[in-house]
Amino acid sequence: MLERFPEDLLGDGGTRTDAASILARFEIISNFDVTPPLISASLVEDTGSSDNDFLTNNPTISGTVEDISLITEFKAGFDDALEADFVDVLGQLQEDGSFNFDAAIIQEINNNTELSQGEHTLKLTATDVVGNKAETFEFTFILDSENPDLIINTPVDDGFINGRSNLTGNLEGTGSGLASLSYRFDQGELIEVTVDENGNFDQRFDVTGLSFDEHSLTLIATDEAGNITEETVNVTVQELTSLRVTGTTPLDGATEIGSTFRPQVFFSEPIDTSTLNENNFYASFAGQKLAANIVPGEDGTFAWLFFEETMPNASLIQVTVDGSTITNLEGSSLDADGDGIAGGIQTFSFTTVSLEPIPNTTITGFVLDPGPDKLPFTEDDFDAGADGIEGTEDDIFLLPIAGAEVFILGLEEEEKVITDEQGRFTLTEVPVGNVKVEVQGMTATNAPEGFYFPEMVMDVNIEPGVENFIMGMEHIYLPRIDHEILNTVTASETTMIMAGEARCARIKRRRKK
Repeated sequence: MLERFPEDLLGDGGTRTDAASILARFEIISNFDVTPPLISASLVEDTGSSDNDFLTNNPTISGTVEDISLITEFKAGFDDALEADFVDVLGQLQEDGSFNFDAAIIQEINNNTELSQGEHTLKLTATDVVGNKAETFEFTFILDSENPDLIINTPVDDGFINGRSNLTGNLEGTGSGLASLSYRFDQGELIEVTVDENGNFDQRFDVTGLSFDEHSLTLIATDEAGNITEETVNVTVQELTSLRVTGTTPLDGATEIGSTFRPQVFFSEPIDTSTLNENNFYASFAGQKLAANIVPGEDGTFAWLFFEETMPNASLIQVTVDGSTITNLEGSSLDADGDGIAGGIQTFSFTTVSLEPIPNTTITGFVLDPGPDKLPFTEDDFDAGADGIEGTEDDIFLLPIAGAEVFILGLEEEEKVITDEQGRFTLTEVPVGNVKVEVQGMTATNAPEGFYFPEMVMDVNIEPGVENFIMGMEHIYLPRIDHEILNTVTASETTMIMAGEARCARIKRRRKK
């Protein structure tokens, strides 16, 4: 019987003698390796939004080289590297065929250069002991290891916020897109922030449950590669102030405002009027303050600026309200800029009308008394004439007002006309556009006994080179005012103003009608 011999001692066609000196010949059949190595590779950490988007902030790569024969050559290169320039990485191959390229090996493969941000392709080749060579294996991935850029515009460090304050700033990715932005106060819950397509954010704070005290505000930004940026600022949460500006006249951006207009500011509650001064409530033109008297309302809920001279015409006027030194009766400062925090500055601007005279451009008309019944175009002040038709040339106005002054506000020193016995007036070479025309009835020379005519200011849109009428009509009525309704007031005592009997009777007649 033949003994069992170790296979490595036998070759094809070899012989062997057993213990009984019997000679035997053996035929050996060998299996030759003709299969090239099989290479695979993947990211150790795919930190992107999914596990297979090949986006990472960690370039470490692992993989395997599978072969039934011994691997004798294993090389690697990046991107455009030629195979002849590949780096020998056989030393990284373990007995089980696995390999792991950490950051240092990655840098060595990349010609001893740190891998740049962005897309890269790792190329691998392997050859076994019998000469089988694998086709170049390619693995592509995106590297983004830089944290997103986070800029906080408001609030500033050691700043103040309240329930009407906004978190504003900009967030930009440094390679991959943005995944999320959130904030928290102290160690509280994270609150998500919306970021627009340009990376800007502007979101009202949720300060529910926070004490009116100092807090840390932390913003956490994450990009799609998992990179995280944290920024912390210290803020003080303040209680919302109730004293604020609720309105202005004129509105910001208004145009064609008369040069004698008196700007007005309204407050949400009475202010301490003694805190108003020329440094916290004023108007300016071209950077220079306009001299004015500050006239607050008696109840403290509004204030005017009465200018000592007319404002410059065709000019941009800016009104400034500085809330830091204007207070209510309890001493709390005014929230002028509407951010909910006491203090701040609000400005509003408007443009005055042009007062440049234009040749062949006039305003003309008649100023009339409505008569004893105080109603215009009735039989005590108007006659339709011979044709009996109103609105024709033979109309007769029975009660013209003589001696009334008529002028354009801002030009009263340059041109002021007086109505004649027929109540006629004509202003010549007047400005075009919107102007304010005043008819001063107090100067009338033929007011009825016991009555006077008031002043009226009217907007008029002037067309150049033609005759213009106030309100599109040639005839202007001024109301009769009973002297009885006037009361004497003093600066030292409170005066109660009440409607007189004549006024009450007038109201009753209107109600009956």
